Amino acid sequence: MNTNRARVALAAVVLVSAFATSGADREIREVRTSDELFVALGEANTERTIRLQRGLYAVDRPLTVPDGVALVGEGVMRFDAAGLPLGFEPGTETNIEVTSGFTGDLLTLRNGASIHNLKLQELADDPGSVTRRLGNVVVVTSRAPGDGVAAAIVECEITSPNPSEGDANGPTGRALAVFTRNDAGSLPPPPHEGATLSVHMERSVVHATAESGTVFAINFAARGNTEVTLSHNRLAGTFIATGGANRPDPVSGARTVINSDHNLFISPSDARGARGWMLFGGSSQTHMASPEVVGLSFNTLRMRSNFDRIEGFTVGVFAAAGRRLLAGSGPVSDNLLELDLTGLQIRSEGAGAADVVLYAALSEQDAVAGREFPAGDRNVLRMKIAGATGSGERANVYAADFGPVLPANLGTGNRIEIVGDPAEFARSNAGFEPLPPLEYFVGKP
Repeated sequence: MNTNRARVALAAVVLVSAFATSGADREIREVRTSDELFVALGEANTERTIRLQRGLYAVDRPLTVPDGVALVGEGVMRFDAAGLPLGFEPGTETNIEVTSGFTGDLLTLRNGASIHNLKLQELADDPGSVTRRLGNVVVVTSRAPGDGVAAAIVECEITSPNPSEGDANGPTGRALAVFTRNDAGSLPPPPHEGATLSVHMERSVVHATAESGTVFAINFAARGNTEVTLSHNRLAGTFIATGGANRPDPVSGARTVINSDHNLFISPSDARGARGWMLFGGSSQTHMASPEVVGLSFNTLRMRSNFDRIEGFTVGVFAAAGRRLLAGSGPVSDNLLELDLTGLQIRSEGAGAADVVLYAALSEQDAVAGREFPAGDRNVLRMKIAGATGSGERANVYAADFGPVLPANLGTGNRIEIVGDPAEFARSNAGFEPLPPLEYFVGKP
């Protein structure tokens, strides 16, 4: 781990405890109105606490929490018997709500920033209007090449009701978006290569829809490092993480790490055919065109899950080490997806339900009939799983190459590696039917 990455990762770990123990040393600014909030966030002071009294704060422009600032509301979180959050006690909410269709993110967290006990509400699109609200609810992103940003979210409630998309400025429609930047305007700045991001979210509730998403973590810049730690959250909607994606420049050497502990990933009420987790080592895109055929390689996603639950989705885990979208996006090769899953519980539901759909290399074919293309070569999906519970007989999929039909379009060296042997898998895990094919087991590491 390089010095910058270590510094940012350590900052994310200690950010919440540092806030709790050093409150006496921090300047405290009391805020009661939206205008006072705009002024408080616009001031240059850092290492301070902004306290918002309960009530509604109407927002008609993007907000940024500056370096080292803690934005704290008065919401009192309720918890169920398992210790998972349910939402705020009625009458205690500190609600920051989008009230006009401005373009931009509701709340951006800078280095050392944290938010606590807040309810953050996105403005839902008017179905009868052609104008859309473009932006995410909470964003942690890089500011320059080699940048480092660590941020924390504690006991918050975040609502994202609009469809997710992407444009020249990045993703939109996400509840929490964490990404290293590679903007693509007419005169874009250089990609934020080597930037490091670290986000800690705990005891929070996220409401998304089938067309939006809860957490979106990705690197759009080469050698980017993104780490997200989730603990005891209730997340309604699809979770998406990718090691690296070309936007529109080639991306290599990027790394995303997800540390997930005792979280509930639950399908939103409007979901049909939704996926609980979407995980990719490297993935091209459909919404970011490039004048040249640009691929991506040597990117890594590591998903470490400890006693999580995925409930109510049609597909529990949808994962590929390398995913290529459209022939013009370029090959996706030498990417790695590592799944380290302990005590995971999956309850998939609906027609065609699957607990796991796992690919080493996936090419999602063009809509034009008969047109197909290879995903790439030497992509590896490696899974270590223990103490997990599935849903019984389901349409589970395990495939080294998926998409092409013609032998010439199959990649070389793409493989799935399941640590252990079939007997050990069956002893340790229950309810996964069918089991992975025998040829994918690689024995002890």
